[in-house]
Order: sequence, then structure tokens, then C-alpha cells
Amino acid sequence: MHGKIRNLTTHGALVASSLLLTVGCSKSERAIGEEEPRMTDDLASAPSVAQPRPLSAARRPRSVQLGPRPYYLVEDMEDGPLKRELERCSEGPFRKSDFSIGHRGACMQFPEHTKESYEAAARMGAGILECDVTFTKDRQLVCRHSQCDLHTTTNILAIPALAAKCTQPFKPADPVAGTPASANCCTSDITLAEFKTLCGKMDGANPNATTVAAYMAGTPTFRTDLYSTCGTLVTHKESI
Repeated sequence: MHGKIRNLTTHGALVASSLLLTVGCSKSERAIGEEEPRMTDDLASAPSVAQPRPLSAARRPRSVQLGPRPYYLVEDMEDGPLKRELERCSEGPFRKSDFSIGHRGACMQFPEHTKESYEAAARMGAGILECDVTFTKDRQLVCRHSQCDLHTTTNILAIPALAAKCTQPFKPADPVAGTPASANCCTSDITLAEFKTLCGKMDGANPNATTVAAYMAGTPTFRTDLYSTCGTLVTHKESI
């Protein structure tokens, strides 16, 4: 988010409110990872009461780690009741919330619809993770926002053998004619095996580019390439 949050605009209020629901200061709910209330000795020893099975390592609740961004947004707010309430929650306990939806994962920090993006969203408290579904040439379901977005969300153009299979291979910008750089690569252009060789990158393209490298280096300023070295693309089955 750019600029200062002043006087809590509608968008700013929604962001701040979602933070409240994500961090969760309600005393009526247990924090994630907190132990369940223990049964009394008499009840626990009763033969008719089934003992709960311990959670496997894969199913144990993760601790929620918000990262620095929420603190930055709250600190930047004008003083008021909502800001003070959020500050009161600054040290948690934090819990995941179904109100917090990982739209394409945590796509402002990690390449969208990648394993790393989904895991980051889960660790930051998202109770719901979204996998938009498209299909490959061999009719396998994979997680992509659009059927034809591989040219902006992956490194497909940097792999000549796969770039040649794109519906529309890369065309450089022509300043004289005034036409922008373009490409159109679809998941249906390649097989699942080929799809799995790609690296996810931050969604973006440079319309003024005259080379593939320059075209791919078009991450918007409101995102970061800090964690976009090579995102792991996933199938729909893997996301489940």
C-alpha cells in the first residue's frame, strides 16, 4: 500500500479491520497452538470416553507470524480508536481466520499460485487459500489465475523450447510504430511435465521492452522480487 493512511479511507478501514480479525484479540477463543482444556481425572479415566488421537506433525496448527507489514500499516494510521485497538493486539496471541483469504497465496511478497506463496499465506494467518484452476495441453489441472498468463507469471519466455510453443511468442516493443511489447503463453500450450519445469515469478511485464529479459523484469512497484528466485508451480491436486 502506498502513501499514508489518513482519516481511515474506506480502503484503509477495510485493511485495518481485516488485521483485527486476523490477529484476533478475542479472549473467548483460544490462540492457535494453545492446548485444549484438559479433562478431569474422573472423566479421562472413564472407559466409555474415547481418548483423542494426538495430531500428526503435518496437522498440528502452525504459529501465526504476521511479519512487519501490519505493524507498519498500523503505525502509519492517524490516532483513533481503531489504531489503539490494533496496537493493543500487537503482541497477540494471533490465530488464523477464515476472514483472511490468501488470494493466490501471499502474492504481494511471493510469486502467485506457488507452493511458497501458499505456505507464506498460511503462516500469516490466512484461513482460506485460493487455487484458481486451469488446464494443461494434456488436460491436467494446475493452479493459475488465468489460462493464458504464463508469460507474466513464469519464466517460460526465457526457455526457448517452451517459448516457441506459446500461442503468441514474444514481440518486442516498437517505439516508431508505438506498439508495446507483447506475448501470450497459455497453460494449454504445454504439458504438465513441461509446466512443472517452470519457475514462478512475480506477475508483471515491461511493455517498453525490446528483449525477453527486459520484458520479464516488469514487477510492479507495490510488489517485491525479494522472494521470487524460483517459485514452485503446483497442480490442483498438490494444492489440496
